[in-house]
Amino acid sequence: GGGKDGKAAGKGDAGADDGGDEKRGDILLRGFYARGTDLIVDVRVTDTDQPSYRHRAPEAVLKTAEAEKKRKYLQACLEARRHFAPFVVGADGLIGREAEALLKRLGGKLAAKWEQPYSQVCGFVRSRMAIAIVRATHLCLRGSRVPAHKVSYRHPMWEDGAGLGLFE
Repeated sequence: GGGKDGKAAGKGDAGADDGGDEKRGDILLRGFYARGTDLIVDVRVTDTDQPSYRHRAPEAVLKTAEAEKKRKYLQACLEARRHFAPFVVGADGLIGREAEALLKRLGGKLAAKWEQPYSQVCGFVRSRMAIAIVRATHLCLRGSRVPAHKVSYRHPMWEDGAGLGLFE
């Protein structure tokens, strides 16, 4: 994937133009692992059921996609003193190993912030991610029924523990 604006941090020369082949991450997370560190996350949704993958296990397809992302971007991120994590998921909702580790870490941070049990928050994060994956793949196939100008980005969805009561 690639960032579309300056907010998505870059790979390579920290988002600078690499001679016309600009390498950019999809998400920049500041302080995710430690204070003062940056993490670049690059997302890929893979159709593990396509004919060319029929002879391989879905987990192996995701593992190959993660390795490909790392081969392509890890060194450039390290040179820019940034961490890198490929976030690879299957179109059917299967989550890659590195993406799973990232979600567990996020669950731990949110559990501490919301003062809720880790297992409950991780279940909430996994559920929200599964719904987001299904929505994204559905939108790719069917298109949006809501005009883009009517979508609200004013209220972040991860600020408080609202909705955690649904998973008790």
